[in-house]
Amino acid sequence: MTIKKGTHAPFHLPKILLNTKCLSYEVEFTDSCRYDIGSEDQGDINKLFGIGYFPSHHYNSVRIGWNYDIPTDKIKLWAYWYDKGQRQWAYLKSVDINTTHCFSIIMENDEHIIDLGDVTYSVHVKPKLIGYLLRPYFGGNQVAPHDIVINFENI
Repeated sequence: MTIKKGTHAPFHLPKILLNTKCLSYEVEFTDSCRYDIGSEDQGDINKLFGIGYFPSHHYNSVRIGWNYDIPTDKIKLWAYWYDKGQRQWAYLKSVDINTTHCFSIIMENDEHIIDLGDVTYSVHVKPKLIGYLLRPYFGGNQVAPHDIVINFENI
């Protein structure tokens, strides 16, 4: 998957999810995921994948987020969610670039479980019967400074 320079995301038609219990992807952040956009925007959380619920993913959603940490040369991973319109996030861990990882979001009972293999995190947003897939998005307020390539495969 490539996010082209000067954009936030590749174009995709919406994908409706019915009674989904788990989203799982094999992910590799390539060398192109290194970037320096300066100032406070460097810490903005990009989105990897997740699930949104109607009426808007800015009202109820759960995603795995990421950003590039220049000092450590690693990708920081985040839980990123909206609960009744309130945006929240939590740092989960850092991973190496050019290494394959398996990430999941599991929907059960009244929460979503983000599973990064050796780290799990509970997000207390109640899953709903109908949702939609949230795909990779660069930003915050900044667009991709160059082509960003993430090897991204549904498992």
